[in-house]
Amino acid sequence: MQTWQVTNPAGDPIVIQGEDLVSAMSRHREALLDLAFPGGVDAVETAWMHWDQDLLGGEGAIELILTCHRDGAERQGRILIHAAPGEIAPDTGRAVFF
Repeated sequence: MQTWQVTNPAGDPIVIQGEDLVSAMSRHREALLDLAFPGGVDAVETAWMHWDQDLLGGEGAIELILTCHRDGAERQGRILIHAAPGEIAPDTGRAVFF
C-alpha cells in the first residue's frame, strides 16, 4: 500500500492510500470530490490528470482537473497530489475514470 498527500487549501493535507495512484484516488473518491467541490456535485463528467513541474513552488505535483455538474451547471475543480511524474503513465497526462 502506497501513500500520497493531497493539498488542502482549507487546512492540513489529506492522505490517500492505494496499490497505485489511480486505485488510491478511487478508494478516496468522495473525500477528493468534497475537497474539489465543497458544495457537492451531482455527477462527474470528465477527469484529467497530468504532471506539472511548476506546481507546489517548483516541487512539482500531479494536477487532477475535474469537470462536474451541480444544479444543472457545469463546474470545474482542481486537486493537487504530491507525487512524482512517473506515478502516472504516460506522465504527459491522461483521462482517468473518476
